Amino acid sequence: MFYAVTLLFLLLWGPYVVASYLRVLVRPGAVPQAYLTASVWLTFAQAGINPVVCFLFNRELRDCFRAQFPCCQSPQTTQATHPCDLKGIGL
Repeated sequence: MFYAVTLLFLLLWGPYVVASYLRVLVRPGAVPQAYLTASVWLTFAQAGINPVVCFLFNRELRDCFRAQFPCCQSPQTTQATHPCDLKGIGL
């Protein structure tokens, strides 16, 4: 999971970092406005994609989430078999 989150972070923040360095080191008008706008929206997308990726890759987080909704549990799954300690998973 760590590698997936890190890779997504680098891919989605990379264009913005490049645009920022170009604006500072080359000249302010060196970056087209469309590229700058798209790179800013990619950074916003990273903030939305990150929780989804963490949820998909972290089984313990999924189990704790399902434990909060009794309708989502199968008959053989009980609260005793999946204790939900949110402090143990960093929440």
